[in-house]
Amino acid sequence: MIRTATKAALCLAAGGLMSVPAFATGLRVTPLRLDLSGAQNSAQMELTNFGSGAVPVQVSVASWSQTDGRDAYVPSKDIFFAPPIVSVPAGGKAIVRFRLRGTTPTDTERAYRVYFQEVAPPQPKDRGGMSFRLRLGVPLFIVPARRVAPRLDVTDSPGDGVLALDLSNPGTAHLKIHGVELYPRDVDRERPSGAIAMATHSELGANYLLPGTRHRWSLKLPPSAKTGSHVLLIRTDDYSGKAAAGMTPAGWLWRPVPAKSAR
Repeated sequence: MIRTATKAALCLAAGGLMSVPAFATGLRVTPLRLDLSGAQNSAQMELTNFGSGAVPVQVSVASWSQTDGRDAYVPSKDIFFAPPIVSVPAGGKAIVRFRLRGTTPTDTERAYRVYFQEVAPPQPKDRGGMSFRLRLGVPLFIVPARRVAPRLDVTDSPGDGVLALDLSNPGTAHLKIHGVELYPRDVDRERPSGAIAMATHSELGANYLLPGTRHRWSLKLPPSAKTGSHVLLIRTDDYSGKAAAGMTPAGWLWRPVPAKSAR
């Protein structure tokens, strides 16, 4: 998910030899996510340009799936959007609208990514140097016809000095994992601080669990964890408290670290 974005943080190589545009100071996309359904089949996103020049942006949509913990994207025509190319004025805003294109919500949530790709202006052929163009990806979900709270299944997988967690979602909607953190067993569970180890993404770089998927997260354990005197905090975006047994309204799931998991 893309939050307020700047060139320094979110530029991707364009693969050509073009100069970096002078207007590049920042582009923001809001909201950070779209949800469409049979009852609410249209929505819009707002682009804000904090730069000193107009920013031409090309819009595209790709279906989003996960296999063996890896994200996969395929261009899709399920979502109608307009305009496909928009010029965001300096210091100004532009609107892009989205609508389901005759797509009926199914029993399982469907996921997409909306991409906003900066269109670089033509440059002289003799201009050297590496070029970068901003590309933002924002998630879009088609809500299932019957919403079922996502579920989180957690299994331990011990290793030498490493605690591997297999997180799976057998539910019908996505679950976002904000992070996994290791604490002493006596940590204040209302206001945890001083994490011993943490991970913000799975081993393959993902933090969304789409329906029916499984990801592995790994934490390097300190020697003290061999006593089994530590607990894990899994932070999620499920604030209903229904994604797993023991889930709090803050989307937190506490889990003990078995002694056998810290060999």
